[in-house]
Amino acid sequence: MVVGETRSIELMTSIHLLKLDEIIKPEPESIEERSDQIIDSLTSIKVEELYVELLDEVSNMAFTSSDIQNISKNLDLDVVETDFVAKNELPESLQSQNLIDYIFQDSFESNFPEIIELSELSAVLIQVTDYQEEKQLSFQEVKSQIQNVYLAEETMKASKEFGENSVSELQNGLEISELSIQQGQTLENYKGIKRDSSLLPIQAVNQIFTLPKSKSGEAFGYSIAQNGDTFIFRLDDVTPGRFQ
Repeated sequence: MVVGETRSIELMTSIHLLKLDEIIKPEPESIEERSDQIIDSLTSIKVEELYVELLDEVSNMAFTSSDIQNISKNLDLDVVETDFVAKNELPESLQSQNLIDYIFQDSFESNFPEIIELSELSAVLIQVTDYQEEKQLSFQEVKSQIQNVYLAEETMKASKEFGENSVSELQNGLEISELSIQQGQTLENYKGIKRDSSLLPIQAVNQIFTLPKSKSGEAFGYSIAQNGDTFIFRLDDVTPGRFQ
């Protein structure tokens, strides 16, 4: 067909008339238009390569050493130590389902350090040095714990509901500055956030890096801290390797 031409198409039970008004030829993007996308793609590839190299190095060291302190010292990594803890008492840095499944498995064949991957570009080196068998306690012994667990669960439910409602309102046009005023909170800006940033809780940082970069300025999310505090955030800008 040529522009302006009309044709009929016969189907089983109907006839349709089609007219070609215009032919639009796609134009490829210029190198300038795609430069940011290319840089971002190359940066992501390089970050993944470095991550895999580091993961292999840590894996080899964990295989030959039973001392997580030596491994962390050689790699200049921080170590978080805990005493005996229950599932509902885990510090925020260990609140990942993969870690929980590993820590509270039925039995341990060894106490060597183990690498647990948390996400596509995030992993933890963990070592369980000892554990205590479960035992049944009387109601009076666990009464206060039950109360604390109940309060914690209700707090988390309320925090989740608040986070979901807040994000929904922001996506429907509410300004994040107005939300902060409504809640009596101060709006804070963070620039150059990296995956290993300590400016925010690790769960919040992980959530920020899941936001779609293509929707910078209008991508919202939330994260809940261990104490029930809810972080509401907006992704304003993305530079290669960093979020803002």
